[in-house]
Amino acid sequence: MAKSDFDAKGIASMVASGLYLSNCHSKSLYYGFIIKRKAMDINKVTLIGRLTRKPEARELPSGQRLASFTLATGYVWRDHKTKEKRDKTEYHRCIAWGKLAEIALTYLDKASRVYIEGRLQYRDWQDKEGRKRFSTDIIVDEIIMLGHNGKSTTAQTDAAMAKEEPSEKELVLEEV
Repeated sequence: MAKSDFDAKGIASMVASGLYLSNCHSKSLYYGFIIKRKAMDINKVTLIGRLTRKPEARELPSGQRLASFTLATGYVWRDHKTKEKRDKTEYHRCIAWGKLAEIALTYLDKASRVYIEGRLQYRDWQDKEGRKRFSTDIIVDEIIMLGHNGKSTTAQTDAAMAKEEPSEKELVLEEV
């Protein structure tokens, strides 16, 4: 690997290919960085948005409590053909367990603005009519409350809150 290869693009390609930089002991030392080969898997989601409703509490037969809520995130872009601004709102089902669930149930409300970190979890189950259903959830690892003033501050947020989240029958949860 030449010195010219060791730039931002080089580092990104090394990370993508499974090489990463570490400060631990190894045989391969390159310009003060140690390069190791390791398989890397990442399942991480980061969102900032507003709750569409107050979190709902659920208790599993084991006694474990969780809070489920939907987070609305929006984005704006300009249509290249018409040059007009467009916006879209996405809805994300979030599930918090344990102490995070208690915090969410205590402090979060409809329109609360939060920063969420978590991981994706895909589930499938059969509904009461016997149809196979699918769901993508965000299992919350961290919640940072960014504020809540009871009023939306932008037209985009007003539009997102005015739309009702996509309806889905009862959320079926299994213990993780």
